[in-house]
Amino acid sequence: MKNIYIVIPAYNEERHLPLTIRKLKSYHPLNRVIVVDDGSKFPIEKFLPPAIMVARHRVNLGKGMALKTGCELAIKSGAKSIILMDADGQHDPKEIPQFIRLLDQGNQMIFGARRMHKGMPFGRLIFNRVLSRFTSGLFGLRLRDVACGYKAFQSKVYSKISWKASDYSSDIEMVVHAGINKLRCQELLIDAIYLDKRSATGITIQDGIKLVGELFLWKLRLKW
Repeated sequence: MKNIYIVIPAYNEERHLPLTIRKLKSYHPLNRVIVVDDGSKFPIEKFLPPAIMVARHRVNLGKGMALKTGCELAIKSGAKSIILMDADGQHDPKEIPQFIRLLDQGNQMIFGARRMHKGMPFGRLIFNRVLSRFTSGLFGLRLRDVACGYKAFQSKVYSKISWKASDYSSDIEMVVHAGINKLRCQELLIDAIYLDKRSATGITIQDGIKLVGELFLWKLRLKW
């Protein structure tokens, strides 16, 4: 585990993040956890154990940029593999051993896939399924939940999956790059915990429509 780092982007998550960390310490050393405070109103380190490494953006740059900061810091710190988690309590730390098991089997990237859950709005659930099939079909992957932020990858493939998106669409961009570069990928079914309505949000339908256009452009560039 000493070569596996967990990266958690956080924005105004002083309510949910401490609970996530309390659960997390049963499954992973806290000195291998990096929290990126993406311009929160209250500095998040005030709510965290001192063992955790905290990086802070002075202003809110978006989830994609927070993930970049965390991943690059993890790699500089010697990470051989990185697990990405959300800060809102949606991702259960009990899944971490399964991600590690799949990494140990030689998979270059593991994508979490949320089981159907009554806490997720039905329209959002259907939209996620449609977007996942569309994305997977375009880029040669078979994934059920391309918008899930719970994932893991070997550090050596970071340059191949690196994203430009500053927002939640960074999750989709990782899928696209994994497909383009034909990485060895595996999907892991996970439970999702929706503590409130805000934790059930993410990529909106409006964002998704914009993404569909971008996906077509990515595919066209490949042909060119």
